[in-house]
Amino acid sequence: MKQDKIDVLINGCGIGGAVLAYALGRQGYRVAVVEQASRERNLNGADLLKPAGIQVLDDLGLLPATLAHGGRVRHEVEVFHDGELMATIDYRYINERGYFILIPCEHLRRMVLQQIESQLPNVRLLYQTRVTDVEYSEPDHISNVTLSDGQQLHPQVVVGCDGVSSMVRRWLGVQSNRQVYDEPMYFATFPLTTSVDQRNRLYIDSGRGLAYFYPVARDQTRLVICFPREEARTLLQDTSGEALRTRLRTFVSSASDDAIAMVTDTRDFKGIPIGSVNIDRYHGGNMVLLGDAIHTVHPITGQGMNLAIEDAGCLSSLLDQYFQGQITLPTALAAYQQERHPINGGVVEYGHRLASSFHDHRCFAANFNLHLQGSGRNPAMFNAA
Repeated sequence: MKQDKIDVLINGCGIGGAVLAYALGRQGYRVAVVEQASRERNLNGADLLKPAGIQVLDDLGLLPATLAHGGRVRHEVEVFHDGELMATIDYRYINERGYFILIPCEHLRRMVLQQIESQLPNVRLLYQTRVTDVEYSEPDHISNVTLSDGQQLHPQVVVGCDGVSSMVRRWLGVQSNRQVYDEPMYFATFPLTTSVDQRNRLYIDSGRGLAYFYPVARDQTRLVICFPREEARTLLQDTSGEALRTRLRTFVSSASDDAIAMVTDTRDFKGIPIGSVNIDRYHGGNMVLLGDAIHTVHPITGQGMNLAIEDAGCLSSLLDQYFQGQITLPTALAAYQQERHPINGGVVEYGHRLASSFHDHRCFAANFNLHLQGSGRNPAMFNAA
């Protein structure tokens, strides 16, 4: 069978894969994206776009479409510990952009896919398809890929955007020792209330509880909760929501009473397993990884989606230099790891310090960093943290 030559094969079409495909396609490269799920998959994901991620979308010309697709601009987040206001994150003072955007990851991903489909015929989106075989021309260098629909592709570069169970990472032989937290997260969506329309509010409890109230779309509230595993199970077993409402009132201020009152059926909550990792090696041969394939971060930082988008922006720029003949592929991939590994690692470690100090107000307050929380990327911040 004839091999179809392409520039980049992207395995996985989460937000990182979609943004990378758009960025490379916009530069004129031949890209194929392989995704096992359907186009309209509905997976759990993040909802927060912070300034570092917004900058990438702005550079790609995607910011107007992000806002038109329901992205909601916000400026402030109030952070409470045991019901008392601990900090107000005002993006107008901690970042030049001055705001963040609330938009569900799946909404953003679908918007990017629409842009690809309408603008970039050189990008092929292959849904409900998977890689069934790979051939190597030399160690860590994939020369040919066979897909479940029988297609054979001959890529110059293979990118693993395929999540925590990454197939490309396995091809590279890289281990991911992901630390799973004992406090799973759950989220539910209900009608927008006055307090949530006013301001995002994040509540932390010395009993290792968390509740985050914020708006998604134009008329909905998202509530994210986190409790020790056994306590969470007990709270959610009361499907009336009474046990959960009572527990929330022990550490959530009266400012969010109207939102707590909306918790009337715990069957609405969906679980999110959470963990943290930043693997040691991001690339090898003509293979490279991004997003959840190389790092996961505690959601309290609100930066998982942003890190994947930042990875995609960085990698697309360096691959462009490679395809233009300005640098070699090993140089491009080494530069990608050199830039992204310390940033990803710094955010992962920051999230771990926060998640490990819920129980101690002074320790949590000492670990909380307004600039890191706002997606500051100055290396000095990570060195000092």
